Amino acid sequence: MNTQYDLIVLGGGPAGLAVATLQARQGQTVALIDNSDPHAEKVGESVPASFNPLLKKLGLPELTDEHHCRIAGSDTYWSGGRVKYDFMLHLNGSDWRLNRRQFEKDLFDAAIQSGVEVVSTQATQLGKSDAINGSHIWCVSTTSRSLPYISQFIIDASGRSGLIARKLNVKKYKSEPLIALWASVEISEERYQYLSSETLIETQHNGWWYAAKLPNRKLMFVFHTDSSFAVRAAHNHSLWFESLLETNLISKTFPVSLLKNTLVNTHNARSSVLDTPFGSSWAACGDAAIGFDPVSSQGIYNAIATAGMLDKALNSPDRTRALEHYGDTLKQVAKVYMQKRIALYEQAKRFYQTEFWINQCRYEKRRDSDSENQSAISNPEAATA
Repeated sequence: MNTQYDLIVLGGGPAGLAVATLQARQGQTVALIDNSDPHAEKVGESVPASFNPLLKKLGLPELTDEHHCRIAGSDTYWSGGRVKYDFMLHLNGSDWRLNRRQFEKDLFDAAIQSGVEVVSTQATQLGKSDAINGSHIWCVSTTSRSLPYISQFIIDASGRSGLIARKLNVKKYKSEPLIALWASVEISEERYQYLSSETLIETQHNGWWYAAKLPNRKLMFVFHTDSSFAVRAAHNHSLWFESLLETNLISKTFPVSLLKNTLVNTHNARSSVLDTPFGSSWAACGDAAIGFDPVSSQGIYNAIATAGMLDKALNSPDRTRALEHYGDTLKQVAKVYMQKRIALYEQAKRFYQTEFWINQCRYEKRRDSDSENQSAISNPEAATA
């Protein structure tokens, strides 16, 4: 039974699977530890037209029309103004709507074929100690076996929970809490065919809606709001549906009545940026490094892009300098992203003048505590703070 690896990856989402695959192809022994349900439905499926060229460049499975679908355009009702955008006029072609389950299965298969040891288990303890030669040693204990997984380098691809960053008490910029309350519904093939394949986005006084037709004959509806509304909606399930009925655009485009008694799920969607996404024995990629607001439709693209950049840095003869360049690049990406996000939210704030929009224009620099890390390891869903 192998206990020592060249690399341990925490998290089996797109970022973790991608960087694990790329490193294994370089001859590294890689253990990827993740306890998420591969069959669970996930929210977040829009990627830009440039996504397929990125996958091709990295040698990862590309998107095909067999499993995924093209997005015709967008229809946005943002703070009182309606804007339609036709992707037929886009120089790079149409954006894509992913079948998330198929997309991550393809990445999983690529990881296995590349020699990654995928461990479907929960990390129960995360430790770091000094080795005799002065380097650091990471030990990850799991529920699946008595011996820990050991490596001198670890990658944090654990999403917004950021297990390594919490363990090391790394500073992080965070927006105010943004909760995605989402539900999907399956529809008939006949109804599916005539519905628009555009992305629909619409603001309200206490949040904004996203609605789309998915490749698997489903419709997805997501309300992005604050903790206050999310808590009230948890006790009064009709609040979410009533807000959906009040939309001017979405309720007139999609058959929202089908959602009346549908289970509503929650997802942490707040923006976050690590102050430093690397160290001498660790690095973060994907949402663990930069957590994008869903309004940007950049989350999954960022996961794969940062995985590719991190792989390149780790392969460099001067790894220290390459990781510094990786960190500087992510800081520039984060700076541009935060400026664009706040500009968009400021527009809505001027229109609504409500607490939600005022708060969403704020960013704070916070330090994650090690006590939060312990709860995150035992319960990843608790790491949304």
